[in-house]
Amino acid sequence: MYGTALSADDPLPEEDAPLAMRHGMTSSQAVRLRDILNDALWIDCARPEIRARDQLPGTLAFDHPSIGEIVAFATEATGVDAFVAAAAAKGPPTSAPAPARAPASSTPRRASSGGWLVEQRRAEARAFIAQCAAALMKCQKGKAALYCGGDALLSEDVAEGGALRLCGEIARVSGAAFLCENAFARVDRGGGLPCPTRLPYFPQDAARALSAYELVVTMDARRPIAMFGYDGAGPSHLIRLHDDAVWDLDVGDSVCVTAQMLLDEVRALAKRGGGRDLAPNVSQDFSPISPPSPPTHDGPLTASAMCHIVAALQPKDCVVVDESLTSGASYWDHSATCERFSHLTLTGGAIGFGPAAAVGAAVACPGRKIINIQADGSGLYSAQALWTQAKERLDVVTVVCANRKYAILKLEHAMQRVGAPGKASKARSSTVLYPNVFHPPPGFNI
Repeated sequence: MYGTALSADDPLPEEDAPLAMRHGMTSSQAVRLRDILNDALWIDCARPEIRARDQLPGTLAFDHPSIGEIVAFATEATGVDAFVAAAAAKGPPTSAPAPARAPASSTPRRASSGGWLVEQRRAEARAFIAQCAAALMKCQKGKAALYCGGDALLSEDVAEGGALRLCGEIARVSGAAFLCENAFARVDRGGGLPCPTRLPYFPQDAARALSAYELVVTMDARRPIAMFGYDGAGPSHLIRLHDDAVWDLDVGDSVCVTAQMLLDEVRALAKRGGGRDLAPNVSQDFSPISPPSPPTHDGPLTASAMCHIVAALQPKDCVVVDESLTSGASYWDHSATCERFSHLTLTGGAIGFGPAAAVGAAVACPGRKIINIQADGSGLYSAQALWTQAKERLDVVTVVCANRKYAILKLEHAMQRVGAPGKASKARSSTVLYPNVFHPPPGFNI
């Protein structure tokens, strides 16, 4: 593990040798060592309350500078037998009993680089996934959901469409609904890829949608919670099921492997049981390629019409950075049958990410058109990104949703049952004082 963290083949240091001082371990290498230890030690952890990632601190190698001290700290922090902790730090044992196995109900985490521990963890992961598949296939059709996030929504890594297509197949074979996070980091969409149902934004709506299911399998996604704490206006935890009815596949960087294992299991069970009809929201061919035609009428430019136009005109393989908020509610449906593209959106409550994220997307993908659908109120937080886009001649098109107000704040005020707004509240929810913010002066060179 030490060699993996340092990307070196040096001999293992002495047990009491300071890693940072004598062997030159850097901060990033120390964090890497911490992550590897977390992965390797998790399976043997006897205390359920600490079965989570990053329980060992990033400063581990500096607070406990030698291998011996790291082993002692990890043993105390995790409840793992001292021999197992030492073996995880130094390598596989030559003649000693195997460490205790994780309980059958424990959740598989990321595959580690711990050598002999990797095979044990893979076996436990396979057993856990087999149990998950059995529960999924036993559930009545329409009463189970596969809830995905993170890398499970990407089409990369596998020629057939990556983890996203594998998850779509799992839903299709098992008859489960295929759901995705509302505040996803990225979803690869269109072009024949699976089209998950996006969880509603507001907690009452999301909790109501999830209440239809008796079993939920999460794939590389945390259980959904409300964005804000609403005083009596909705639940904080949106899945209201008992823990036994929720299967968390927190798979880190092995999403495709885990998804393929789960797909193999449900296929085998479906074959033995005669198969199932397709899930109602996952078609045989996934999302057909049939981009919408631009509107032909001369009606008003509504928010829905704007979403329709963007979806109709966006080119193949573009990247859509979506911070449209209240104006972009219909874009998800309008763009469902477009040519393949990547859809990025705000993952939390920190509005203003759109223009800056568009800069990052353009730098990372210089051959792809970047479209930023941008709420005007949120865009005020990072309007300087427009200058960067112009100065660096980045291929970004910004569509400003200019309703001249912080409409999302007005909605949240209503959700919180806030009374009639005073002057300060009105000022916070209006951009009328800055009508030309997206028409910068000549000095910006835009």
